[in-house]
Amino acid sequence: MITLSVEDYLRSLAGENELLVKIQSGAKDLGLDQMTDEEIDAEILSYRKERRKFKQLRNKYDTEIKTLFSSFQREALWVKPVKPVGIIKHDPADNKFLECALSAQADYVNTGNIRHFPFGQFEKMLIVTPQEIINQITPLYFK
Repeated sequence: MITLSVEDYLRSLAGENELLVKIQSGAKDLGLDQMTDEEIDAEILSYRKERRKFKQLRNKYDTEIKTLFSSFQREALWVKPVKPVGIIKHDPADNKFLECALSAQADYVNTGNIRHFPFGQFEKMLIVTPQEIINQITPLYFK
């Protein structure tokens, strides 16, 4: 297996000069061309620190994360959507979640992306945030 850095991968997708032009035009679109060198350096340093911190957390909890996802695979109800849904117009790919929930006869659709599901209820299912689920389930287990 060959592993490329992000920079090498991007260079392989586009010629280096073409990539530089894309980066410069993207920077201008974001207003980065108005930042001082010191501000740009600070942003890069901040990004690198966050990336390192995330990698450390991922490495620290790698076993727990794998165990959690293994339990999802074992315990999940696997369904195939049978009824197409087209209620979400601005991001039609999100309709697949409603299709699966319908096939599973779910009571809830749990999403952190509530703006794509502003209707609050679909058929008999409630569209809720993770916090709303926690608020409803916690009293059942912790009295």
